[in-house]
Order: sequence, then C-alpha cells, then structure tokens
Amino acid sequence: MSDSQGHAGFFEHEADKRAVRLYQDGKLLKEVPRLSLTTLPVSPDPATYRLTLDTERPAWFPLSTQTSTAWTFKSARPASGTEDLALLWPKYGLDLDAQNSARRNRTDHFDLGFALQTGTAPDIRGVEVTMSTDDGDTWHPAKVKSAKGDSYRVTLRNPDSGYVSLHVKAWDANGSKIEQTLIRAYAVR
Repeated sequence: MSDSQGHAGFFEHEADKRAVRLYQDGKLLKEVPRLSLTTLPVSPDPATYRLTLDTERPAWFPLSTQTSTAWTFKSARPASGTEDLALLWPKYGLDLDAQNSARRNRTDHFDLGFALQTGTAPDIRGVEVTMSTDDGDTWHPAKVKSAKGDSYRVTLRNPDSGYVSLHVKAWDANGSKIEQTLIRAYAVR
C-alpha cells in the first residue's frame, strides 16, 4: 500500500487470513498464504495473468476489515532478460485525521493516482470508483474527474457516522487492470 506522496507500508498480523492466487489464461497456477517474499511462476510465453490478494482481519481491527485486490497483466519473455511485471498500483490521497477518520455528513474529495512497479505513471484509459456505507452490501458510484498530471479527483458523500468502503477499477493502454475493494477504508466521525 502507498499514499499519494509515495510513502509505502505493509502491515500483516498473524491473525489475518490471507490468500494469494496466480492464474495464467484463467488456470490457477499457484496459491500461497502471503504475497511478501513469495516467488510466483510466470511463463516466458505470451500469456494473460491474474494475481489476486484477499485479506480478512480479526473483528477487533476496525479498519480495512476485508481487502481484495486483483491485478490483470500480460507478460512474455522480455528482450532484455528481465523486467518488472506491469502491475498497476493505486495511490490514495485521502485527507484523514490521525485516527484515519474523515468529517461526517459532507461531500469529500480525494486524489487517486496509479503507478507501475517501476514507479512510472501508466497510460490510464479508464477509472471507476464506487463507495459503500454498509460494509459492501450496496455500492454507489463516486464522481471521478481527471486532475492535473496523471491523477484523478474522486468526489463522494460521507455519511453521518460509520465507515466508508471503496471499490476502485482502473485499466491502462497495455491491457493491465487493477480492481481493489477496501471494506471500511476509513471511519467517519
């Protein structure tokens, strides 16, 4: 995970339930319990891959109780021998307080950007964002507008109290896609 300033972090707790799955042209190749320090097979032949990471946190952890990320990308043997996979990484610029909370009952905005593993900006062709205030039972579209540079401005309405969940989809000119769901992405106070 990273923010819009490029600060990255990874938090795992032994009580988290995790599943990482790699598919090649729709066929499951490998399933492991964690993504970090994991080597996943990628064929030298051209193929379309889907890498999924699903997590579920224990009940005592109030935020990001469930997350689901799916990367779709194409890969083939590179001419240079090695290269970074074309995974799209979202960068959320949420304006939250120290408790990861936003102000209640107001229209709010946040910046959303994307980067490749190399740190370069991809040629994004589409972005969709939906929000939920009932832990993902129902979803409502958020307004997404292009902003300066390679970022987007997302507008949504915070509820009176509770939590906001986010679902983001994006795709680029090279066929890479990301679909990410964050249940209880932030609290509202």
